[in-house]
Amino acid sequence: EKVLVIDSITGEVRHHAQAHNGSEKYSACLRVGWKVVCAPYSASHVLVIDGQSDSSYRIGSNFTGEAKYRGCANASSVVYCAPYQSDTVLKIDAANEIVTQIGPTI
Repeated sequence: EKVLVIDSITGEVRHHAQAHNGSEKYSACLRVGWKVVCAPYSASHVLVIDGQSDSSYRIGSNFTGEAKYRGCANASSVVYCAPYQSDTVLKIDAANEIVTQIGPTI
């Protein structure tokens, strides 16, 4: 499986060569600068799609479980993801590519 890329200026639709296997991998995505950050649903990492380098890659720890996060909001370059079946809020610092689970266990 590949990452779908839609160029908002030209309208071109294409796929990235990088493969990210599985289904229902990501539940929510937000743009932060040139990057699109995607919260893991069944995936084990956060997906970053970098519009500047035209690449995609994964960051963060190896998160386990299914239906982890669903819905995100950003404050500047930090993205907060609401837990669905996870026990904590996910914080993604998109500028520094640091992923942490924050707050008390829910």
